[in-house]
Amino acid sequence: MEKQIDLLKYLSRIVRENTRHYQSDLVYDRKALQQAAQAHEPSDRAFYWMSRPNGTWCVKERETFIRGSSAYSIWTHYADVPEGIMAYRLCVTGYENGAVWGTVHPLSYREQVRRVQAHAVPARPNALHCEGGHVEPEDESALDLALAAERRAEKKDAQKKRRVPIR
Repeated sequence: MEKQIDLLKYLSRIVRENTRHYQSDLVYDRKALQQAAQAHEPSDRAFYWMSRPNGTWCVKERETFIRGSSAYSIWTHYADVPEGIMAYRLCVTGYENGAVWGTVHPLSYREQVRRVQAHAVPARPNALHCEGGHVEPEDESALDLALAAERRAEKKDAQKKRRVPIR
């Protein structure tokens, strides 16, 4: 089982270290994560979060893989200038005593954004502004496959980082 941490406390430290301007963006991220703690669907609890020198972004992972969504546009906007971006996959697991709890998976933004660009699926026509702000994919099973491929890539990246070279 992965270690559960206070997500907001963790993200605040990253913002203090990496985000020089617009640190107040974290207020919006905090609101999204607090709402996610009340959500029932796992897809409403999984996010991509980035800290940049000029602000932060917090987008739902599922929507990031739907081309044409605002999450896709936000996440891929910096693909050609990844320097200074610290990126993470966040999974919200609960809310207790004012703290949002969950897990954090560090990402290589440079590599991960390329996977998003390669595997994102089109949005269903006329469905970009559905009730509640949700975006629907043209093909739900294709989206499921893209997200499953991303999980495999994350596990592979994590295994690479754990390997110690033998001399």
